Amino acid sequence: MRIEAKAAVALIWTNFRGALLAGLSVIALTSCGGGDDSSSCPFSAPPPRINSYPPTVATAGYHYGYGVGAAYTCWFIPLFVTMTCGDIVWVQLPAGASTGWTGFSWTPQSNQANTDVPFVIATEPDICGRQARQSWTVHVYAPPVIESFTAERAFIHPGESTVLTAVFQGGGQIEGLGPLTSGVSVATPVLSTPTTFTLIVTNSAGAQVRQTLTVEMPPTVISTNPVNEATEVPVNGVLFVRFSKEMDSATITPSTFLLKDGSNKLVSGTVTVTAAGDVATFAPARFLGYLTPYTAIITNGVRDARGNSMVADYEWGFVSDANPDTTPPRVISTSPANETDGVATENIELLVTFSESIDPNSVNSSTFILMDSSQNPVNGTIRVTSGGNTAAFLAPILANSMSYTAIVTTGIMDLAGNPVAASYSWTFTTEAPGLGTWQATSTHHAPSERIWHTAVWTGSEMIVWGGWANYGGLQNTGARYNPVTDVWAPISNIGAPSERRYHTAIWTGSEMIVWGGEGISFSVLNSGARYNPVTDVWTPISNIGAPSARYWHMAVWTGSEMIVWGGYNRVSVTNSGARYNPVTDVWVPTSTTGAPFASMHTAVWTGSEMIVWGGYNRVSVTNSGARYNPVTDIWVPTSNIGAPSARYWDMAVWTGSEMIVWGGYGLPSNSLDSGGRYNPATDVWVPTSNTSVPSVRYYHTAVWTGREMIVWGGQDYSYFSNSGARYNPVTDLWAPTSNTGVPSARAQHTAVWTGSKMIVWGGYGSSSGYPNTGGRYGPQEGSQ
Repeated sequence: MRIEAKAAVALIWTNFRGALLAGLSVIALTSCGGGDDSSSCPFSAPPPRINSYPPTVATAGYHYGYGVGAAYTCWFIPLFVTMTCGDIVWVQLPAGASTGWTGFSWTPQSNQANTDVPFVIATEPDICGRQARQSWTVHVYAPPVIESFTAERAFIHPGESTVLTAVFQGGGQIEGLGPLTSGVSVATPVLSTPTTFTLIVTNSAGAQVRQTLTVEMPPTVISTNPVNEATEVPVNGVLFVRFSKEMDSATITPSTFLLKDGSNKLVSGTVTVTAAGDVATFAPARFLGYLTPYTAIITNGVRDARGNSMVADYEWGFVSDANPDTTPPRVISTSPANETDGVATENIELLVTFSESIDPNSVNSSTFILMDSSQNPVNGTIRVTSGGNTAAFLAPILANSMSYTAIVTTGIMDLAGNPVAASYSWTFTTEAPGLGTWQATSTHHAPSERIWHTAVWTGSEMIVWGGWANYGGLQNTGARYNPVTDVWAPISNIGAPSERRYHTAIWTGSEMIVWGGEGISFSVLNSGARYNPVTDVWTPISNIGAPSARYWHMAVWTGSEMIVWGGYNRVSVTNSGARYNPVTDVWVPTSTTGAPFASMHTAVWTGSEMIVWGGYNRVSVTNSGARYNPVTDIWVPTSNIGAPSARYWDMAVWTGSEMIVWGGYGLPSNSLDSGGRYNPATDVWVPTSNTSVPSVRYYHTAVWTGREMIVWGGQDYSYFSNSGARYNPVTDLWAPTSNTGVPSARAQHTAVWTGSKMIVWGGYGSSSGYPNTGGRYGPQEGSQ
């Protein structure tokens, strides 16, 4: 049987077997004898077992759900076909707990705080009458409480500090300041900007409560035009002032932005504020007097966007010119210069410098324009620099080998209202894409060869863990790889999860969390652990409320929680999942209302939602999906209009605004070289280009670089690939990856993005077998 067909066959056989067993249950054998003596069971059925990590602590008032993984042989029919069941008998539970066949729901009451609550569970008898039994106690702690969190001075000036005091019950810490004792004050460091502090109080069960406190600062004036004591200021000019932060535009009026002449008389005029809220202008109603001194004043009646006033009025003075300004501003330089080649494509800031200060209100997307070679406008962030005579256009990622034209129009004016005499344009061309370069990863102290493992990037190292080794079977070993030193270091096995494959792993910012998968003797797992590479220590994660056992599921990291969802339990495909908080060690189930069923699917995190798509549902391969919002616990289906064809074992990346899916395996029995981009804001699919697309494949990898998706490796039936390509969603163009120094052909490997390189490792190839080799690919190296 081909390896790529095994999953589909397993699903079909399992569903068929369930139906067959239901129809033939009348001939199932019953008890073969009592007790746990395996010799009394003639069918060599394994003894019943309970695979669980019982909870040991809980918090009064917090809701818990405890899922139990159990297994016992419950049916036997001719041809030696058996069926494994997992029902649990709840022998002893606390009052108020609601039970099910594979778990319970419980909210400890306040009167149970500081007590030990007993639990006893057992499996149903197997076909030979044997049972597994487990008992434990849960200590219930009082919940954490924050009584107050205050600042001695909640409003300070830049360069000052203040003192924070909190009263609470539990263990306390302030993020960024460290541990805290209730009622004991702690000083902040010297602050230069408004700062929000977060108090976290945790009890001994890991339950947390949080409260924030913001130390505010007043707004200040950081620059003016004209500057203080300036002379020869145009009599037909406009004044502008730049603040240290976004301001409340409603407070900046002719009553708070004043201009007085040498006789202390108010000059009437119009006050406006730019869209960014940090620049205000004053346009006099008529020409100023010639050779006249003036005083401009910003009163402390102006407030920032949070309602904070300036500490005192701000004043500056200048003297007007003898004549009005009638000279239009002119462009004196640009960056990049006209007809420049090889301009970088990332985070480029176009600059155009004028002969004099310009009115910031006149610089916007209608007067400073960037066009590509097809005359399509490019979006960007536009501003006037603090000096006042330079306009900047911060461009997003630009396309390689593309000619661009920048234009400033006559809508740009100087402070006297004189427009640019004529529109000005210049062109530049971006750099050509290189094929990039490969460097082999060291094999010294590298982990044993394997497939179906996981890999995460920590910010400095790649951690490889678990999987299936050719000669070692299932693994619970791993290693850390540093691409700078090209050195592998083994990770501890003490406290590591049991051996497994088809599991998931995510990186939290400080720890790797592995969960689920398929274990020894084809057991299905719902256990996991957290690994800290700094301490080289494993910590088991709670099973209270954890999802049911599964593999071929997906997991994403939200910034505070791991969301596990979907998958297959050797009997059926699920649409359930849960959110795990590693700080509290608590699971919360995800809603199943509107959730699709899927295994072997893809999932990405957008910053606010998890998007799942494709895979195998309970009936067939699908091209549908849904978006899950963990804040609202609501599922919303994704559009099917224009979506790629149904598939599984495809790959997906998140670009910051779109999900890109590509490749995979569809039915009937075909590998794919197509894909699509999905925008959740518009619920619209757009196909990816098929020009210069990589060959058909599945079991490949894909990473997002910040500008491109890199696809590499994979297989098509018995053909294994070591080719790849880079896809730019802005230009909808594919560019090949280098084949020089490339690792051997393989599939079922892993890949991570370091910020500058893709690291691929492990896998299986027809000629290379199970290599413990890999490579580092730098797409921006060796540009041509």
